[in-house]
Amino acid sequence: MIGRRSGSLIPIPPGLRLHLILNDLMDQNLLLYVMQCVIKLSLGGSSMKVAEKINLPAAVERFVALVVEDLRIESAWLSALSYMEEVAANQILGNVSDRTPPEFLAEIHAHAADEMRHSAEFTRMRPVQNFDTPELAPYRELELQMRRIAASFVVGYGGNSVLITSRSRHIAYVHAALTIEQFPFQLYTAYLKATKLPQVLAGLPAVLADENGHINLGRKMRTEIPEDRKLSIGALNEIEKEMCLRLVQRLERVVSEFTGRLPIPSVSTLARAANTSAQARVAWVQTLGGLPPEFLTPAHSQLLRRMIYQFRQEFLSEPHYRALETEMSSALAAALAGLSEQSSEKLFEKPFEEAMCVFSRHFSEFRVECDDVGIAYALGRVHQERGPTGEVQSAESTGYPEWFTELSRSVIQTLQESREFGTRPGFAVATAAFAAEAVARVAEA
Repeated sequence: MIGRRSGSLIPIPPGLRLHLILNDLMDQNLLLYVMQCVIKLSLGGSSMKVAEKINLPAAVERFVALVVEDLRIESAWLSALSYMEEVAANQILGNVSDRTPPEFLAEIHAHAADEMRHSAEFTRMRPVQNFDTPELAPYRELELQMRRIAASFVVGYGGNSVLITSRSRHIAYVHAALTIEQFPFQLYTAYLKATKLPQVLAGLPAVLADENGHINLGRKMRTEIPEDRKLSIGALNEIEKEMCLRLVQRLERVVSEFTGRLPIPSVSTLARAANTSAQARVAWVQTLGGLPPEFLTPAHSQLLRRMIYQFRQEFLSEPHYRALETEMSSALAAALAGLSEQSSEKLFEKPFEEAMCVFSRHFSEFRVECDDVGIAYALGRVHQERGPTGEVQSAESTGYPEWFTELSRSVIQTLQESREFGTRPGFAVATAAFAAEAVARVAEA
């Protein structure tokens, strides 16, 4: 489709169903500006494209309906909410400094106290207070996993790409309070409608009222911030919605696998193996962040590594972790070196273009398996913004190529041999299954 101005033809991007009626009186600069906006929208350059895909209310309702079917699972969920509120309280107090306006100190401390009180309230609401007996041990594992996922949402949001642009911890806190506190309304309201527990029905409305007060506090404090230091509320709301969706989707997947609604894969893919522990996950994200610019832009590399910065700083003190990271990086470097050699010998057509599709697919799989919401958000951004290279269907239908299969096998073998995973039940079996499948794929090729 094309538009016409004074006899000249202006191309419109394919797939954009927009009819432009342009007359000779339209200013050319205005026309160019309009066309730039149209092209950006059609190619996904605007973040609006991401927001339109998010159906958060439906995801939340589906998840809470799943949770309330079993009192033991609902207890694990309440434990996760309790931990999320506790982490939020610590985040609030962590943003207090000597630069915090003294007139707001009392209210900020009251905000943190509210979150700690909510944490205690959610613990009190649990119909099953603990999973200490042997028959409840699987529920204890589920509880711990749900707690980790919920906490990662709070920590990950605090390190998002908009908040970290502020040089002031107080300004970052104000904008976080004004945006992330909106999520409990949707989450807790949906949960309130779905639950049958009397203690939740009685206690949750007061928690919701507190959250509304926290948003109002954020609004009040933001009015005291100079205009040139205010952050974009629209951009933060968009990040919050996307991260909330990642949180709910991951929790739903975990619970669905636990209850048997989704089958647990018998084969340990690289994406699943790298999510076996926090150390494995951080080491692999750090490794992926070192991909050359042909595969990962510097901005995307920075985004991924920023999400793991705090955890990595803690892990680097452990020789075991440093060895794990070194082994993973060496495996990736060897795979890329082999790929480069194949390219120079022209053994197959466009190897780097194929490799870009492979890594894009891996980012997507890793995001789905990831228990860290901040990392999942970053992986989702990378996958969305990489463009058409991630949409090649042949990579999806034919499985991974041999070079990536070898890379996966090497990394998983490293994890299997590390002391962190040596005693984890079932992991060696899953690794062996993956190795057998990888050999079969190579043989078929």
